[in-house]
Amino acid sequence: MLIHLFGFVHTISLFLISIGSLNQFLLIIKFKDRIRDSLGKRTAQLSIKYRGNASIFFIGIILWGLSLEPIEWIVVISRIFACIISIFILYELWIDRKDIQAKYYFLICLGLASFGFSLMLFSWDTFKNMSSFFGTLTIILSFSLILGLIDRVCKIIDAKSPGKQSLPEIVFQLVKDLSGIIYGFLVGFKIMWPLVVALCLLSVVRIVNLLAYLYFSKKV
Repeated sequence: MLIHLFGFVHTISLFLISIGSLNQFLLIIKFKDRIRDSLGKRTAQLSIKYRGNASIFFIGIILWGLSLEPIEWIVVISRIFACIISIFILYELWIDRKDIQAKYYFLICLGLASFGFSLMLFSWDTFKNMSSFFGTLTIILSFSLILGLIDRVCKIIDAKSPGKQSLPEIVFQLVKDLSGIIYGFLVGFKIMWPLVVALCLLSVVRIVNLLAYLYFSKKV
């Protein structure tokens, strides 16, 4: 019963994160026609590293979920929509800033997503023997995402403003991490350890991100 409860909370929170990400995407679009003279102004407080590393992390954890036997569909399906929106945001960051880093992140994420989709369609059996590899990859990518998240926090602190970051997205990300940790323990740490360890590390930095957002929102 608890497994289903926290699995449901984890899935719903990821869905709400996707809505938060969509909200951020719409905020970027909203200012698209208002600011034409200052390159990158409408996305100045957004971290390319965070968004790029988050997209890559989503792809890695989707592949890990597919490699489990049985497949961990809650982990897989709940992240697909969030991954798609993140890639769209990367595209807008590239277009807005004309930044080479944003361009490479967008192309890499698009390429990895296409590769993973092709592998899923044409080489499904290869996933069954790669759960350890994708589990380890998930942990490695979580450190990369932490660095991106730290960069995101630094953007807020340097600008003394939350910028175009979405508060709903930040809150639901934390809820997602905490519910995912509990869900992982309930399913079994031996199987779900990559998810549990990655989310434990991420949740610490997300709390700092939330506090920074709330603090500098009052200053604006």
